[in-house]
Amino acid sequence: MTIDCTCIVEVLEIIQGQTRKPIIQLFFEKTKEPFDFTGMDNAGNGDEIKALFVKTDGTLLEKLWTDGAGDIAILSEAGGKIQIQLSVADTDLLKTGEKQDFEIEIIKDTETFIEKFEQKLTVVERVGQ
Repeated sequence: MTIDCTCIVEVLEIIQGQTRKPIIQLFFEKTKEPFDFTGMDNAGNGDEIKALFVKTDGTLLEKLWTDGAGDIAILSEAGGKIQIQLSVADTDLLKTGEKQDFEIEIIKDTETFIEKFEQKLTVVERVGQ
């Protein structure tokens, strides 16, 4: 089943060198029901959440949640809300540009869900650099 995701903001804007904690809410496209993260915090069950961003060198910055811990927090299990923790070091590595893509990948109960946020990310350089 396809997930239709929404960001709290229309386009996620990041300035390199800043800390960001964007909140993302995920829904199923057909039913409009929120993605349910309930039960994903059982250690060792193989469930995980990844957020993938393109870095300046073309490789991927991967933020990971697994076994209830990591750089992604589940804010609402039944409501489908997550928060991605991006540090100063993380945002410094991001490729600059407007209308870039990023992805959220969820593995739950051996099913893999991938949502591509097309043209939903803008990264700009700091003025003082």
